[in-house]
Amino acid sequence: EVVTGDSNQDGIVNVKDVTYLQRHLAGSLNTDGSTLIDETSKALFDCLDLNKDGKLTVADVTELQVYISTKG
Repeated sequence: EVVTGDSNQDGIVNVKDVTYLQRHLAGSLNTDGSTLIDETSKALFDCLDLNKDGKLTVADVTELQVYISTKG
């Protein structure tokens, strides 16, 4: 199960997910050369496309920051 906003898939939504999503958007890759976030995984993509515009962008990073700041 994928948790909303959990970009690094560690089961916890926190500032590490903001950084991970930012790194993905900047083009960082895993050690095997794959993208940090598998955007072809519908479940994962839907949990990270927080503004529901069909793409992962800095707007989703902002939404994630707001989500984290208001969830407590």
